[in-house]
Amino acid sequence: VLEGITAADEDLGQECRILLNEQSRPSLVIALNGMREFPLMSEITHRVIEVLHADGHDTSPIENVRPRFARAARLMETLNQQLTDEICQEAGYLNLESLVFALKEEQNETAYKAVAQYLEKAGLSLDASQNGSLPNLFQILEENYCGLGSPYKSIVIIFDEFGKYLEFALSKPYIAGSTALQELYEAVQSSSNHVCFIGFIQYELSAYLE
Repeated sequence: VLEGITAADEDLGQECRILLNEQSRPSLVIALNGMREFPLMSEITHRVIEVLHADGHDTSPIENVRPRFARAARLMETLNQQLTDEICQEAGYLNLESLVFALKEEQNETAYKAVAQYLEKAGLSLDASQNGSLPNLFQILEENYCGLGSPYKSIVIIFDEFGKYLEFALSKPYIAGSTALQELYEAVQSSSNHVCFIGFIQYELSAYLE
């Protein structure tokens, strides 16, 4: 990001670099690409877990936001070998360990859907009602990873092509509607002491909405 800023404006890039070097701790950066079509909650959670893993931090507090993934992983570990092999094959995973990791550690929606559909055909059902919310997620991030004595000074959301994502959210509300955008707004507002949102657009917002 700093290199990109410097390429556009060398003085501004240098100023940003000096300011960041003065900080004793890094920020947790959530980078989103609005050109891709994704449910907002799933994508942000996935990016958060990805960063926390890369930085060597425990992600178990995140499980509390959407416990259905941890429950699905625990259920998979109780099934017999034949059934787990069939589900892994159906979901596209080599073995039980990789599937459990995708469910519990990555909270992978595609893996969850494949497991849920297979178990439903076998007469078992998973409770998918506990989807969690972005305000809950950011509250947990604040409490566990930000502030004094925590690994991160703040959370920075960098949303590239935010205008294009608005188009997508309006055209496909069943995937990412206005409710998700409202949740994002509320999450940033309620955690404003530690959360900064930066959205990039190429045109006025009204142009995208038209």
